[in-house]
Amino acid sequence: MEDNKDVGREESQFKDRELKRNASNNMKYNIVVTGIKGEKLKKMVIEGNFKSLIFTKSPQLGQYKLWVLVVTAILLLLWGCAVQLTTFKGEAISSIARKFQPTSLSFPRERVYTSKGYLMVSSNGGLNQMRTGICDMVAIARYLNVTLIVPELDYKSFWHDQRQDHLIYFEDIFDVDYFIKSLRDEVRILKELPTKKQKSKSLYSMPPVSWSPMSFYYSKVLPSFKKYKVVHFTKTDARLANNGLPQRVQKLRCRAMYDALRFTAPIEVLGKKIVSILKAKGPFLALHLRYEMDMLAFSGCTEGCSPQETQNLTTMRYAYPWWKEKEIDSEKKRKDGLCPLTPEETALVLRALEIDSNIQIYIAAGDIYGGERRMAALRASYPNLVKKESLLPASDLESFQNHSNQMAALDYIVSLESDIFIPTFAGHMAQVVEDRLAAVNLIDGYRNGTLRWDEFSQSMKTAHADRMGGPTKRLKIPGKPKEEDYFYTNPEECLPPISCERELHVEMDHNNKVGFKEPESGDIKEKEKPSKLEAKYPNGGSTAEKLRGFIVSPPLAFVKFWAIVSTTMILSMWFFVGQLATLYQTHTLQNYLSPYHHSIPLERVYENNGYLIISCNGGLNQKRTGICDMVAIARYLNLTLIVPELDNTSFWSDNSQFADIFDTDHFITFLRDEVRIVKELPSEQKKKLESESILPRIQRHEVVHFTLTDFRLANNGLPEELQKLRCRVNFRALKFTAPIEETGRKIVRLLRQRGPFLVLHLRYEKDMLAFTGCTEGCSKEEIYELTQMRYSHPRWKHMSINAKKTRQSGLCPLTPEETALVLQALGIHRNIQVYIAAGEIYGDKRRMSGLEAAYPNLVRKEKILEASDLKPFENHSNQMAALDFIVAVESDIFLATYGGNMAKVVEGHRRYLGFKTTILPNRRLLVNLIDQYKTGKLNWDQFSQLVKKSHADRMGKPTKRLEIPDRPKDEDYFYSNPQECLPPFPEPSTIS
Repeated sequence: MEDNKDVGREESQFKDRELKRNASNNMKYNIVVTGIKGEKLKKMVIEGNFKSLIFTKSPQLGQYKLWVLVVTAILLLLWGCAVQLTTFKGEAISSIARKFQPTSLSFPRERVYTSKGYLMVSSNGGLNQMRTGICDMVAIARYLNVTLIVPELDYKSFWHDQRQDHLIYFEDIFDVDYFIKSLRDEVRILKELPTKKQKSKSLYSMPPVSWSPMSFYYSKVLPSFKKYKVVHFTKTDARLANNGLPQRVQKLRCRAMYDALRFTAPIEVLGKKIVSILKAKGPFLALHLRYEMDMLAFSGCTEGCSPQETQNLTTMRYAYPWWKEKEIDSEKKRKDGLCPLTPEETALVLRALEIDSNIQIYIAAGDIYGGERRMAALRASYPNLVKKESLLPASDLESFQNHSNQMAALDYIVSLESDIFIPTFAGHMAQVVEDRLAAVNLIDGYRNGTLRWDEFSQSMKTAHADRMGGPTKRLKIPGKPKEEDYFYTNPEECLPPISCERELHVEMDHNNKVGFKEPESGDIKEKEKPSKLEAKYPNGGSTAEKLRGFIVSPPLAFVKFWAIVSTTMILSMWFFVGQLATLYQTHTLQNYLSPYHHSIPLERVYENNGYLIISCNGGLNQKRTGICDMVAIARYLNLTLIVPELDNTSFWSDNSQFADIFDTDHFITFLRDEVRIVKELPSEQKKKLESESILPRIQRHEVVHFTLTDFRLANNGLPEELQKLRCRVNFRALKFTAPIEETGRKIVRLLRQRGPFLVLHLRYEKDMLAFTGCTEGCSKEEIYELTQMRYSHPRWKHMSINAKKTRQSGLCPLTPEETALVLQALGIHRNIQVYIAAGEIYGDKRRMSGLEAAYPNLVRKEKILEASDLKPFENHSNQMAALDFIVAVESDIFLATYGGNMAKVVEGHRRYLGFKTTILPNRRLLVNLIDQYKTGKLNWDQFSQLVKKSHADRMGKPTKRLEIPDRPKDEDYFYSNPQECLPPFPEPSTIS
């Protein structure tokens, strides 16, 4: 009771003093303490716990100011958002999230320096050997002040990308634009050598000395730049020392490795997909099982191999002259720890380390030598073995097949994200995690009975206790760089320093499980922090002093705090929304929705020589190629092109116009850095339109109208820049309208959900048969009907046609029955989906019965989609053909039964997209083989073998375009094989 009286008295005295003081300052405070007994109040004041205590300033002043501040902040925030969001169109809101993907990063400012020359590099080895070499080259270019040309990737060594279609390029694996921009504050990087330097003969090639310090490059290499201006490094692996380099050089090597060398979006997305699939099933271990045939042949390791396998490996080693070691003692090398662990040895090591048998083990490797026989022991111990091929559908990996470096990039991503990583050989991809020398000795001891299992397991754990990737110093051996720790396995200059106060020591606890050493119990404990009141009043202080300090200070601090928070929020949101608006102004929504998104180029300024009007004739793809040619002509005659008119008079016409099929605005803006395109002829020129060489005619009349556009440019003998412009129009500028694109993608998506699919461009419509005069398998009534149709179209030049001779010459489309035989002979699985990209088949069910019996999963867009989906495209044959075009380009396999315009354009497009499997039937040969099979001259096996053999090199792989001077109709069409726009075709000697 006495304590309560003391507290009450102190509060009363304190209140009186405060009221007098505030009165002199024309201020008034109301103090409200509700529902608290004196003893509890005293305790709360002493302990500094005021959560249940409510002190309020005058509600007429304090609360009013606070609410005014809050409301003002909210209004300002909403007003700022509204102002900024006015720059957005309604449909852009859904794409905001796309702007903040990892690619939307701010890049550093470009470093300005006088370049002393150009450094070209050819990276040698496998993916990760090239990767480390590139990082070293970045550091060298930076500190020699030279300009780096985007590196060439290795295509000569055994470990080069085994892609036989064309060479693999930097941009096929790495994001080249990100690489250039992310390092531009350090070094200038160009995609290619400037044109003047390309023509110059002053190029000096050299392989830098391995493991060199920076002084070597300053004293030996830099003078070469001063003399030749362009220096070519023919090798990049291990060309910088591990140690003894300036710290800024080491950090730049790390920055290039861990930040700048980012994989391309398709690789990143697919790699993350594999990781997400694995993580959804639980923890996983990535096992870099280096037991492929090439690794064993190279290292000379034959543990567990049969005599025949050993002989095969030896033969392979001698077949490659640049592999220096030929005679290798396999047993000795294994005892020295220089061989990869075998799958059987790996299983023992994992078990000894007590890795759970139910963990997922992702095999990051190629084909294991010996196949399932060598993997049996590992699979028995760890049944949950997986590879990317077993986790993903075949369609996901199709674009990476036969691209060994891209496959390795996927394994690299998964290995980084794994819960545990173990390599069985210390190659460039591996981190230093295992001790093979100790492991093989322990394994042999266990196998010969010297060690029991518990002894073997305990010894294995002890040997690897400090080899779990924990912090450690990099081993340095002066004069022996190959034997010391590799810089990229432990880049300690780029890692957090090892703490002196609490170093991490990996050790085994009493249960022999891996853990970290904790501080001893006698370590100094952190003192408990004093309360705020204790800090302010270390000697205690009176209750009244504490109460007064709390009453006067917190309201002011409270207001200041919320003022700062509100201001910060307003400024942050203002900046955030402002950045969104800027992003939208730079990149429109349409660019992000498009599969070919990029920024709009600057407009080319030139003196216009006149206007070119064109009327495109033929079907969709004949029009398409004609438009591409007309753009090229307009560009090199400095003309203004009028948006093309589409043919409405030929047999294949419909009433669709350019804007009904193609995205007109994209077409105009995308090409404006090459040619000026307008939607219609200016009014002052329309009066002059009327019907020497083309250019003088245009200069005379100012307006020229091309009434035909098909095949108006030669296939060959044109300037390369003109050929590339034809490609750019075809593959990038001619984008279908949004409704067509969306519907086409929907068909592809529905097909992919069911598995892989083949697109069959089955040209067996009535008009095609009438036009070509082909009647194989037709009844007499059908032949008569086709002949009548042909004679009714005077523009079709050939009237009297020998159908049999035409067929034997390979000039007829394959019939549905012939197509079924060809697909079966090629080994196409009968359960694959076969999408029919064609119109109505002549003879309908009667002619399709043989194909349907062989391949029951025949589908068409009309069968996949709802009728409402196709209603906008009904009676518009070109728009229907556009849907088939999209599906054909995206298919797993494409086969056309006739070499028409769609077949040729799709073939070229699929080459452009990475040489996707495109079967090119040799119809002349096929009809001959089919006839022999039908007459019994060939049995099925002979027929199938001959079909496969004759088409082994007709799968859409890289090849030179056939040129026949003065016979353009007989040579390869430019758009079926636009080789000027594809990666260079390797010399024959480089193709295995």
